[in-house]
Amino acid sequence: MSDGNITRIITNRRRNDLDVRNSTTMIYSNWSPWSRCEDCLQTRMKKCISPKCRDNRYLEEKSCTKKRCVRKNNLKSSKNELHVVRQIRSINLLTRTMRSREWTKWTEWTPCSRKCRTQRHRLCKKPGRCKKQKQVQSAYCYHEKTQCEDYVLSLLDTNKSIDTNSIMYSLIFQIPVVNTSLCRKAYRNYIITNNMFCAGWKSGFADTCAGDSGGGLMCPLKRTQRSTPYAIQGITSFGDGCGRKNKYGIYTKVYNYLKWIENTIETYS
Repeated sequence: MSDGNITRIITNRRRNDLDVRNSTTMIYSNWSPWSRCEDCLQTRMKKCISPKCRDNRYLEEKSCTKKRCVRKNNLKSSKNELHVVRQIRSINLLTRTMRSREWTKWTEWTPCSRKCRTQRHRLCKKPGRCKKQKQVQSAYCYHEKTQCEDYVLSLLDTNKSIDTNSIMYSLIFQIPVVNTSLCRKAYRNYIITNNMFCAGWKSGFADTCAGDSGGGLMCPLKRTQRSTPYAIQGITSFGDGCGRKNKYGIYTKVYNYLKWIENTIETYS
């Protein structure tokens, strides 16, 4: 396991990521049927039927499967189409984001990130009439038969009133192993021993957090033609907060404990 290698880490993400799920009394309708194809897009909607969230709703859009739309969007198959899920807090917000002479057309949605998020923007054509020079929209996104599909749709599974704090969801992120000297500089008030190592992004893009302790950090072994096997190289230990800039996750170095693990297995198996 060398410094800078990209590793995979399994982390838990609470399903209360969405702001509207702070209350367990918010109940949503089922998804509406998909709309007809307009401008090579289809949409469907899920509305809040609880007085506490009033006009709150979710709007999902995807590309049409018609041949001309597939060619237009450069899709090889329907599996590659991007699903975008936006949160609409009010009808007025929906109206403000519609086509307008004051604004340019919306850009294409950015590629779906590892955090299952995407963005687009448009610019003001009449500065005197716009409050902002640029409008930015962010949304959840997924491709079919991916982890993001399971993640996003589970976040929106709000037909029943449930306690979101008791529900966890698993995602896999990729993070680089950090040089030991760099790690020790980031944690001057901690003792980073040779039985530990650090991993994570300098920006704090992905990290372990409370509840992840004891989880495994996996590194790829020699790649084969059919698959890439992984082995657990680290055990989540501690860190300074979660996803903070210039603060990395600290892990137990499993390799240093192989003899102990083997002796324990031999003794008790």
